[in-house]
Amino acid sequence: LMREAAILTPNNTIRPDRVMISGDTAVVLDYKFTAQQRPSHILQVRDYMAALQNMGYKRIEGWLWYAFPNQLIRVND
Repeated sequence: LMREAAILTPNNTIRPDRVMISGDTAVVLDYKFTAQQRPSHILQVRDYMAALQNMGYKRIEGWLWYAFPNQLIRVND
C-alpha cells in the first residue's frame, strides 16, 4: 500500500492518492472531495494507470471515489 507516493514519468512526477499492489496487480484509487464528476478526473486516473503499466504491472484497476455523495466509480483504460 502506497499513499501519495511519487511516480516519476518521462514528462513529470505524479502522485496517486493510493496504490495497492499485490504481485503483478496494481489498483489505483483517487479521492475527489467534490460532488461534480469531471472528465479530467477520469483522465487523471488513466494517466496513473498508464504509468503503472509502464512500470511492468500486468493487471491494473483504476477507481475514483467521490466523497460527496460517497460514490465509487471504476475507470476503464
